[in-house]
Parts: sequence; C-alpha cells; structure tokens
Amino acid sequence: MGDTSADRKAIDSVNRQFEAAVARGDVPAAVKVYTRDGQVMPPGAAIAQGHAALEAFWTATAQQLGIRSVKMETLDLTILGETAIELGRARIETGNGVAPAKFVVIWKKVPEGWRWHVDIFNMDAAA
Repeated sequence: MGDTSADRKAIDSVNRQFEAAVARGDVPAAVKVYTRDGQVMPPGAAIAQGHAALEAFWTATAQQLGIRSVKMETLDLTILGETAIELGRARIETGNGVAPAKFVVIWKKVPEGWRWHVDIFNMDAAA
C-alpha cells in the first residue's frame, strides 16, 4: 500500500485540532474534524449524524460534563486506502476531575483531508 507516514501525520494533526478546539470551547471548530455526514455513537444516547446534529450533541455534552480539555492517545491505527481505523484512549478534564475514556474512530479521506466518519466511545472507571 505504500508509505502511510504522511497519512498518519495528517490523522494525528486532525486529533490535535480537535483537542485545541475543545480547549478553546469552540464546538463548531471541533465538529469540523468529522466528515459532512459523520456520526458519533455515544453511550446511552442516540446517534448524532451531520454537522448540525454533532454540534448540538457536543455543545450539550460539553456543558453537561463541564469539559475543559481532551487529550487523545492513539493505541492502534490501521490505514486501508481511503479509510482508517483508530483505537485509542482519551483523558477528558471536566469540572469534576478527569474522566478516562476509550474510543474507536473510523476515518475517511475526503477532499478536505482525513476526517472522522464514525466516532464511538465509552467511559472507563475513574483512574
């Protein structure tokens, strides 16, 4: 399949963009990491699909949890042409402390670059 190092760097860069947007409290910028028809599959809640629904979901979630920052760590990344599968952990700083989570993101390479297409996560027991 050739050298995927440029793809890996691009994917890492998008994750850092998400972290920076969350730290600024900029939900519209955070949602730009998703494809136009991207979706989040949160635990115990309905799927949110498309930028408007994603923005509503993340705005409500950020307010409810008091999210201050997110730090993502990629544990495994498999690139399959125009699709990639990322397994990782996240450290979410909230108004009540740190909430550890795990996630799977299915990435899609679109004209804008690599974007999250399907995002599923759940929380770990507090560390």
